[in-house]
Amino acid sequence: FLQRQDKSCLEQYVIFELYAKIDPISEKIADLVYLQLAVAKQEYEQAQIQYQNLRYSLFALLFSGILSSLFFSYMIIRRILSSVFSIQKVVGEVAAGNLATEEIRVHSQDEMGALSVSINSMTQQLKTLVKQILESTEQVAATSEQLTASAQQSAEAADNVAQSIQQVARGSEKQVGAVNETSAIVEEISATMEEVAA
Repeated sequence: FLQRQDKSCLEQYVIFELYAKIDPISEKIADLVYLQLAVAKQEYEQAQIQYQNLRYSLFALLFSGILSSLFFSYMIIRRILSSVFSIQKVVGEVAAGNLATEEIRVHSQDEMGALSVSINSMTQQLKTLVKQILESTEQVAATSEQLTASAQQSAEAADNVAQSIQQVARGSEKQVGAVNETSAIVEEISATMEEVAA
């Protein structure tokens, strides 16, 4: 057929003889193709299940990561705000004049911890300064009391001296009066003696 190029014989051969021989093979090939399609479909479904499981796992991991980040952020912000509120409370108390405040608890070595240590140090220095001022004031008050007592004693001594001077002046006046009387008596006696002698 091929050499003669007889197409009708070739078609007849293909339809009746070749297909009859190929049909069992075609069925086996079709079965293999269906089997491969079934296996591919099964693998695809398993891949889809694995993909969905992996996707859910990734979403769960991402969600737990976001929740963990939010939790740690909340804890950090809470710690910072707690330090800020503690510092604000102590500074407010010191500004109002109350130096008997509690020290700020230092929980960290960061900037907030350094600020807390500095404020504690400043408060302690202010307490020391106020204590020194109070001690100096007490010393000034004690010295003032001593000076007042000395001044009172000096005033009393001056009064005593003035009284003594007044007593001496009165005594001097009496002595002057007595001397004058004596002088008058002596003059009278002198005059009487002159009369007697004359």
